[in-house]
Order: sequence, then structure tokens, then C-alpha cells
Amino acid sequence: MGPDLLRHDHLVELYDSDADLAASVRAFLAPALDGGDTALVVATAAHRAAFAAAFAAAGHDLGRAEAAGRYVALDAAEVLAGFMVDGMPDPARFRAVVGPRLAAEAAAGRRVRIYGEMVALLWAAGRVGAAVALEDLWNALAAGYEFALLCAYPSSVAAQRPVRAEFELMCAQHTRVVVLPGSASRHAPPASGHAMAPVSGTVA
Repeated sequence: MGPDLLRHDHLVELYDSDADLAASVRAFLAPALDGGDTALVVATAAHRAAFAAAFAAAGHDLGRAEAAGRYVALDAAEVLAGFMVDGMPDPARFRAVVGPRLAAEAAAGRRVRIYGEMVALLWAAGRVGAAVALEDLWNALAAGYEFALLCAYPSSVAAQRPVRAEFELMCAQHTRVVVLPGSASRHAPPASGHAMAPVSGTVA
């Protein structure tokens, strides 16, 4: 079991394979489901299916959690489209899309763990500035809501020299950086001064 997550923890993971990602996302979200809290997934269809399979293999009843509103899986591109304006995330629209859901969970007395890959979609499309701006919006949102957030990028982003400065900035926007075994050996390490940590643990 890794160190406890903070109430506003914002982790970023660099991964090589979808199988590795699915395993770590399950480990990150499982404590929320096991503890009566809420897990929110904002991902591609392929990743949502991989996460569901990982949960099923571990014996989790996602159907029951979904019926109770405690496991919510949304399409990353659709959610992203709800707050993008002229190629950049609009702060007011972002708060309008994400804020009410977090407010509802807080009113129900449930903590929230979020896995999101909207930033990775932006990065992959070459919209690196938009990805960095969206990371900032998540951090700003934490001023009003309690949640733990895990973002993930393919580990190859660490080797993209033309946007190395943006990669370092992206790492600096997170409280912890997770590099899975294998990724760290093939790619340059993330920005210094960031704790390397597993994605399990309980929210403090």
C-alpha cells in the first residue's frame, strides 16, 4: 500500500501499455469504491473498457457501483468538447461542466477520485498549451472542492524534445509523478523535486 493521498492530490502517471494503465487506474480508484465513495473516469472508449475488465478481474461489481452512482465513466472527447473555446479550455465552462458533479458528491458526503485523460488527448493532438492550461484549471478547481485526481500520459511524452519545457511544466503542475517500471528506464526522468509514488492508498 502506498502513501496516503492528500485531499487535493493531483498525480500524473507515465505509462507504456494499456494493460499497465488499467492496472494502476484500478488500484487508484478501488479504495473509493471499497470505501463507499465515488470514482469518476473520463477516458476513451478503449480505456473505459480496459478499466472495466480490470475491475471485473479483481472481483469488483461495477454494475452495482454504477447503479448507485458511485462509478461514473464518461467519454473524454465529449466532456472536453463541452468547455473548449477556440482551441483552449474555457475556465467558466470547465467549472460549469465539472463543478456541479463534485458539488453533488460533496453534498452526499462522498469523497471523489477522478481518473482523467482529456489532457493526454490534447497533448496527442499537438495542443500542448491547451493541455497545460487544463492542468491549471484542475488545480484551481481544487480550491473549492476536495478530490484526488490521476492524469496519465504515454511515457513517450518524456522523450519529445521540442516540447521538453512544457513537459517539465506539466510535471510541476502535479503533486506526485508516477513512472511505471520500464518507462523510467527508457525515458528521461520527470522534473526534479516531485515525489515518485504508487497510485494506491487512502485519501487523508
